[in-house]
Amino acid sequence: MNIEKLGSFLALNLIILLAAFNLVASLMLLLLEKRWESGILKAVGMSRSQALRTYLYLGWINGGIGITAALVLTLPLLLIQQFHPFIPLPQDVYFIEWLPVQLHLSDLLVTLLTLFLLLTAASLIPALRVNKLSPLQAIQMKN
Repeated sequence: MNIEKLGSFLALNLIILLAAFNLVASLMLLLLEKRWESGILKAVGMSRSQALRTYLYLGWINGGIGITAALVLTLPLLLIQQFHPFIPLPQDVYFIEWLPVQLHLSDLLVTLLTLFLLLTAASLIPALRVNKLSPLQAIQMKN
């Protein structure tokens, strides 16, 4: 059972990693679309730490919405399956009637910690990229 639990955890984290790549891609596209505006803000005095914080906040907001939606949609289903099973298993293959689910707080916390670490790393990549942006080059690239 522990090997199955570890396998499920790794599969879930691969899905989360895919979502983190999607977040990086969307933030990088936002950076490319808003390069001119970022250059203007840097030219009028926006510090590197403010630019870094802005993109970190954008990543946290986007990822936070996804995490919240996932928790709101999946936790009730898991709890219902744990206490009032509704997903049957084929009797000719398995000796148990329903899909067993056991939700542990430690598993949930480890998964959330992994989510937050990947979310921070995914937000940090575009944030560091915007810090390398020269205001003059960004303004000249408008056309």
